[in-house]
Amino acid sequence: MIVRGVARRANATGYLDVTSIEDIETRRREIRLREFKHAADDRSKIEWIELLEQDNQGLQAKVREVSDQFQASVGRAEDLEDQNIDLSKEISRLNYLVQDLSQKHAAAADAARLASSRIDALNRLEHLPTTVREVAETIQGLFPERILFTPQGLASTSDRTEAVVELAWECLWAMATTLHSMFFVEDTQGVDLERKF
Repeated sequence: MIVRGVARRANATGYLDVTSIEDIETRRREIRLREFKHAADDRSKIEWIELLEQDNQGLQAKVREVSDQFQASVGRAEDLEDQNIDLSKEISRLNYLVQDLSQKHAAAADAARLASSRIDALNRLEHLPTTVREVAETIQGLFPERILFTPQGLASTSDRTEAVVELAWECLWAMATTLHSMFFVEDTQGVDLERKF
């Protein structure tokens, strides 16, 4: 209450005590108005009217001040709204950049994984594959995004003879390159892919 009275020179809500210099003048006016109200002579009425007019002028000045403050607040609110819109646009732009970079990062990670798989497959190629299983594992390592053998599929290559190793290599290589291109790249709508391959 004291801080409000000193800093803002406002009346303390709910108290009739004097808390500022303006309160002294207000109390004098109230006493004088009560005296004029009860007085019956013309001079008292004229003074009463003058006091009321002074009060009215003071109130009008306060209304103008409050109106100016309101207009300033509206201007600040509009400025803040414009800043908010600008910040929202900037946030949207940054979100788009984050998504774009995330997609590029994922693509780079996939490319790195594929490259690592191919390097591993090449490092294991100290000699040419001698079994169909080695052929399947090597082709799967070279083209991990195109061919994937299940454990059951790899197990089924164990009983193949060495005589079909070269044929298996040619067949799996063609599946990873030619067939993949036919199926996913070329326009083969209405074409019997099995027969063409």
